[in-house]
Amino acid sequence: MMRPRNKYKAILLTISLLLAAIQSFAHPNAKLHVMEMYSVLPFATDVKGNIPKENLKIKLWLQTITSDLIDNYKGEPIEDFDNLNFYDYVKREFGFACKHRLLFHWGYNALPWSDDLERKISKYTWYDNPSEVVRFKDCLVREQQRRNNIANRVTEDTFGLAHYGKEAGWANAILAIVYDVHLLGDYVLTDNHDFDGVTPPSKVCGDIINALRKIDKVGGETIVKKIKKITDQESNEHIIASDVISILQNDLPALILESNENDIKNHLLQLGYLLL
Repeated sequence: MMRPRNKYKAILLTISLLLAAIQSFAHPNAKLHVMEMYSVLPFATDVKGNIPKENLKIKLWLQTITSDLIDNYKGEPIEDFDNLNFYDYVKREFGFACKHRLLFHWGYNALPWSDDLERKISKYTWYDNPSEVVRFKDCLVREQQRRNNIANRVTEDTFGLAHYGKEAGWANAILAIVYDVHLLGDYVLTDNHDFDGVTPPSKVCGDIINALRKIDKVGGETIVKKIKKITDQESNEHIIASDVISILQNDLPALILESNENDIKNHLLQLGYLLL
């Protein structure tokens, strides 16, 4: 695996400086999440650090993930939930209500559950009824599957990748990483004290590691070792989040572009995207 080229380093340094400002305060809107997610990918920014028009499709893809699939905890009305959205359905069926981070802030390929959610539902009277707990969890599984199907389809279309086989695996891996970077970003804060529901970065890292190996099992091992070193030596989740984002910013673009004998790079160039 080659080390990142100098041109990567120069552009990534600019992005890192921009992200340093972002990381010093809470993410108030989707735009900051989108720029953070964009910063770990091999796509160029213009001289002002903005996403160029050639890459606006990438921006729209990231906006869909961060706004529609993670932070929009209510979801869309669907027939499976009696033409209600997911949140209104479980509110009707279980009297359940919560803040947005208690839902869908788990690793992309993780089970749709968390210790915080377990504590939350333990306060409801139906928690003592195992069949009701199973029914509640089934609602989460169905909604996560719906969202993941949308996310996978949008990702495959954005990158012009097949909906099956090796290319679908690449799409899932890249999607998982940017999804998980959103979760890490929720922890890279100084004035946000509400982390209920957000999967701790040390756990999110497992999903990221699996995704890196899907992109390039051999080439990705250097990044995997760096991430494991942090999670093994550091107990502060906020530091883990910050350090892992930095690693991905510095190392992931080159991994994506140089993996599989430059197959992904050549494919992205054919689509007209501006790369680092």
